[in-house]
Amino acid sequence: MKQMILPVFYHVDPTHVQELESSYGDALVKHKKDPNYNSNKLDSWMNALRTVGNLSGCVSRNIKPDAKLIEQIMNHTLKKLNDRVIPSDSYDDGLVGINKRVKDVEELLCLELVDVQCIGIWGMGGIGKTTIASKLFKQIYNQFQDKCFIANVIEKLEKYTSFNRKLEVLYNALNDGGLNIGMPSVLSSVIMRKLSRRKVLIVLDDVSDMDLEPIESLIGKHAIFGPGSRIIVTSRDKQLLKNLDAKIYEVKKLKDDGALKLFSFHAFKQNFVKKEFMALSSKAIGYAGGNPLALKVLGSNLFRKSMEEWEDELEKLKDIPDRKIQKILRISYDGLDQNEKEIFLDIACFFKLWDKNRAISILEGCGFHAKCGISGLIDKSLISISGNNTLQMHDLVQQMGKDIVGEEKEIGKRSRLYNSKDLYKLLNKDMRTKRVESILANMSQIGYIELSSTAFVKMSNLRLLKLYSNGQIKLVLPEGLESLPEELRYLEWENYPLKCLPSKFCPENLVELHMPRSQLEQLWNEDQFAENLKVIELANSVDLIRIPHLSKSPKLEVLIFGGCTKLVEIPSSIGCLSKLLILDLESCISLNSIPDTICNLKSLTELNVSGCKNLNRLPENLGNLESLKRLDAAESGITKLPSSINQLRKLELLDCSKCINLVKIPSTSLNGCLPQLHALKLKSCKNLKSIPSGIGLTSLQSLRLDYCKIFEFPNSIGSLSSRDRLRFRRNGFKSIHESTKQLPKLWSPDLRDCKRPKVLPESSLSSLHYYLCASNCTSLASAPILFLLQVKNGPRGSVRYLQFENCINLYEVSCKNIMECALAAQLQSMVNNCRVSLRIAGSKVPRGMRYRNSNGSSLSFSLDGPHDLMGFSFCAVLDPKIHPFPKFATIYCEALFTGESTRNSCEAFLESFYGSESQSENVLLWSTPITKRDILDSIDRICKASFQFFVQYYDGGKQEISEELIVECGVHPIFKHKRKPRGKTKDEEKKPATS
Repeated sequence: MKQMILPVFYHVDPTHVQELESSYGDALVKHKKDPNYNSNKLDSWMNALRTVGNLSGCVSRNIKPDAKLIEQIMNHTLKKLNDRVIPSDSYDDGLVGINKRVKDVEELLCLELVDVQCIGIWGMGGIGKTTIASKLFKQIYNQFQDKCFIANVIEKLEKYTSFNRKLEVLYNALNDGGLNIGMPSVLSSVIMRKLSRRKVLIVLDDVSDMDLEPIESLIGKHAIFGPGSRIIVTSRDKQLLKNLDAKIYEVKKLKDDGALKLFSFHAFKQNFVKKEFMALSSKAIGYAGGNPLALKVLGSNLFRKSMEEWEDELEKLKDIPDRKIQKILRISYDGLDQNEKEIFLDIACFFKLWDKNRAISILEGCGFHAKCGISGLIDKSLISISGNNTLQMHDLVQQMGKDIVGEEKEIGKRSRLYNSKDLYKLLNKDMRTKRVESILANMSQIGYIELSSTAFVKMSNLRLLKLYSNGQIKLVLPEGLESLPEELRYLEWENYPLKCLPSKFCPENLVELHMPRSQLEQLWNEDQFAENLKVIELANSVDLIRIPHLSKSPKLEVLIFGGCTKLVEIPSSIGCLSKLLILDLESCISLNSIPDTICNLKSLTELNVSGCKNLNRLPENLGNLESLKRLDAAESGITKLPSSINQLRKLELLDCSKCINLVKIPSTSLNGCLPQLHALKLKSCKNLKSIPSGIGLTSLQSLRLDYCKIFEFPNSIGSLSSRDRLRFRRNGFKSIHESTKQLPKLWSPDLRDCKRPKVLPESSLSSLHYYLCASNCTSLASAPILFLLQVKNGPRGSVRYLQFENCINLYEVSCKNIMECALAAQLQSMVNNCRVSLRIAGSKVPRGMRYRNSNGSSLSFSLDGPHDLMGFSFCAVLDPKIHPFPKFATIYCEALFTGESTRNSCEAFLESFYGSESQSENVLLWSTPITKRDILDSIDRICKASFQFFVQYYDGGKQEISEELIVECGVHPIFKHKRKPRGKTKDEEKKPATS
């Protein structure tokens, strides 16, 4: 066992010990005179003294007074002991990933600063807050004069209701922990002055909002502690930490790899999963959802159990969750107020993964204070909000919520039903209950069921009802439906089987109504008031004939009637809906007009009339829709756009794709009047022969004119200032207008299947930065290459794609120049982490490629070391006469690297491509850096490289691999610095080096 030594030179000069002088030398001389003198023992003493004298230690003459010397000795000793206690390997104690988290919190502490700071560690139950705090405490406590760790504050204080009693318990805990500050009743000015001079570390673990007042009294005034003091509080309640003015560290769930390691530590007592248990382990980890406590408990429960026991245990967890885990999580729920509890249970049983704003709207309709309630649940780590604003809840927390509801054994007495089988029992036995408040059920999971007409009459408190299925109608109402509960705020009934809603149903409280694929012919009669209704969705209700008078629903924001193929009319009362945001009439093929009153909708942001084939005009005053952002009229019957469209200052998308009756676009429509337009889609407007010459759309990023009959390339393209994608596929123009050279950002022009252009001039495409597709331009004779030469100065990590496959009339010299230029660009670009890819009609590997195989799909060559190999340029010639090009395929090149004294290493280099009908051979050229770490670590020792090319594709859903498609191949190594060419081996051909 290694010993730790700290020499203390108390009234001793260290040099006297090193040189064996003064009293030490005199004592050694005296020993030598002893007749029983042992020379070996004396020599060992002398060596020990010299060693100790050379060690760094504490010298009393340099550290005064003695109290300071003692303090320094103690701090040094504690630090050394602490270093021995904290293992460097986070797996030694099963704390996977803990060191990174502890380091993050330590950085947040800013220990180098002298001000007093409070740090909060926040997260859900079982996430590891206490573990982080205790580990950090052990790591830094020796830097403080006084220190104290109070564990389980909730448990210590929950039995007391008096503020003074709670405060007294806290002070007792601090005193027991070694922080002698006296009792609150005798916290004299003397003790306060003493504390203000002491650097203290206090950790309060697991604090709830019930404990806030005594905690604030204790640490709320940081000034009572000395400079550099730190207070660490762990809590599930973020608002509590905010009230303490703490800097907050959020403990997030473990990622998959960390979760697997932690689970393995407890399930197998090792850091990896046994192969035969991998699938079951994945299920267990999925159940735990990255929660360390759940991973630990579940892993421990499965330790040394058979696979059959594992399967049974994991199946049991679906219905009976682990008590230890649920007990920890339940603490957070018990601390909620009644408003928060109701909202929590609604989210657990109904609203999980919903958009937050939608859920708030419905919950507020139910009478809850939803905004503050959801905020409270977030602060207590019971829910979170995703990046796309949806309500997220950990699976274990959701299960805890469902278990709370399920504590009521009788189904009819439960407040919320979320299990389809439970609903089946309730409805099949005609249990009439007033207690149920929400129902969520997948009807495809239960058998065929007939409901009585009074099935919902006694469910007077039902607020939320969602019945959905996979399209099969399994719930029928042979006697109709007498009524629905008037307390309903949310009603979703997919495949609703009746022709209208019950006449006795009063929808005055309803907020959202969803009945997609229903058999409705009409919603309700004109006398119904739905003053709180915000959403009506009746998508694909193919029997719907009419829509009720809408003026009695003034809060409507969303109307979705897409796919209602028999709907012939939109009532003029729609113009009264001042809050309407979305109107979706997609594929309403019987609709032949839209009322002019729609132009009164100042709040409307989306209008969708795509697929309305009988709609031949849009209202002339459409420009009055001052908030409109998206107008989708694709595949509609419109013949022209209203001239007022130029007034839509907020319009971002205009889609008129496949409007075969659209002949032209008025020049006033697009002449610099749509400043926010990002996408203009006119694809497959087969009678559209031109676009306005004064198009000046400053924000346009995507312009689609493919499959039109445009014979003159738009000369106004150069006035567009911000485009990423220009699509002109299969048009009839002969040349590209020179105005394109003015484009600052022409990222990806698509000119495929344009049969007439013979030349793509360099000047017209000088601004290309990313992509040029000219496949099947069968008249093309020459093409630009400056685009490729710019790669050296391009942005780091950028990509250049050129596609000229099936351009059968490209001059041979032009093909050669493009391929050689692409190869040269690849060699230049790898240093800048760029990529260049080319696909072009041709039958030979470029001559500039160092190693070539003129017949076959494999080759190998030797490398002289040492070298600085970075990657490779690859070439493959594909012959469609052997096998037709697949629609989509990936070409692989598997490389085997052999070193003089190292093991073989493999890496696969690949490139994906879309196939096209072609009768001629095509050349694919791409470059890829070496990425595998084991190859990079021994790169200079590689002496031989072997390559095998093959194509992987799918044929009829079956994966196929073909080497025969590749008739020639080539490889060019790319080095960081230029190298001279070397001699050839039996399957390689010497070529001039270009890198």
